[in-house]
Amino acid sequence: MGVTSTKNNFEKVYYDYFKLIYLYIYKRIGNTHDAEEVASEVFLAAWKNFELYNIELSLKSWLFGIARHKLNDFLRKKYQLQSTFQTLDSEELKLDPSQFANFNSNFNSISSPEANTSSEPSAFKTILSELVAQLTVEEQRFIELRFEQNFKIHEVAAELGITENNTKVRQNRLIKKLKMLWKIKSS
Repeated sequence: MGVTSTKNNFEKVYYDYFKLIYLYIYKRIGNTHDAEEVASEVFLAAWKNFELYNIELSLKSWLFGIARHKLNDFLRKKYQLQSTFQTLDSEELKLDPSQFANFNSNFNSISSPEANTSSEPSAFKTILSELVAQLTVEEQRFIELRFEQNFKIHEVAAELGITENNTKVRQNRLIKKLKMLWKIKSS
């Protein structure tokens, strides 16, 4: 984008990226009010630290990194005193590893604002978020790029500095790992 590290350009950054950041957060939270609040915190943090932004890095990735941290802070505070599995009946959840059969379409369908009109995230989305939190930082980054930001295989490869074949292998391994974690969690 060619943005220099000056706050004079921040208004353009805000208009170019607010909707993307908001939708990313909304997909994870499922609540409009909370998503707006967290998105505002993201841009406030970006504003305060805009001088630190390295123009050699992707602005989009930098903003999504801030969003990921702010979202994790929000979720940590929100769920600090409650454990999802203590408050929900496992019979009611019907934990079924077959929901991972087509991981990409499941992830995208639970993540779209149109698919979730309730004010709380679905049980599946909550469980999936907990499972992703158990992955390494590198694996979480891969999941974020591929399934949350909907990067194509070649875009993930370029962002992570790996080959497209390696990207496909990592994706398959991560899906298998998440299926295994799902089975452990549901047993």
